[in-house]
Amino acid sequence: MIRGVNASQSGHWHCGQQPQNGILTNDCEKAVGSVESLVISGLFSTEKKIAFATIFRIWHGWTMPGNAAAYERLAQEEAIAEKKIAGYRGIDLLRRRAGDEVEFVTIMRFDSLANVKAFVGEDYERSFVPPQARAVLKRFDDRSQHYEHIRHIDYADAQG
Repeated sequence: MIRGVNASQSGHWHCGQQPQNGILTNDCEKAVGSVESLVISGLFSTEKKIAFATIFRIWHGWTMPGNAAAYERLAQEEAIAEKKIAGYRGIDLLRRRAGDEVEFVTIMRFDSLANVKAFVGEDYERSFVPPQARAVLKRFDDRSQHYEHIRHIDYADAQG
């Protein structure tokens, strides 16, 4: 389990359990703990600390152009907003025109795979597509992909 996230003195973010040569080792594949377990102190002299979601869940769905606004509304108002799951940190909803379809990508953020399982069950890669969304989608991924968050770089802060 990740025990902490801290910034090195150079300002780069690292995750892991044990410092080696002043840098926390990359041990993100074991990231199943809560956000509260992510913040530790005393490894570096910097004051920068961050807690973030460790699991990103990515899914794709496609509509016909005439159904795009309906799906976008459903995704924002019903499918996403009504899910009150512990450890669910938020979602990014992306949209683009792709030929004769409109593609949507959702990137959901969770504290752990356990929280993802609370969202969709033990078969956590199974996509979550409510009936009303299925009615306006032309096609969609049956499976979602899950990624461990390794690093976030915010260039806007670095330039100011």
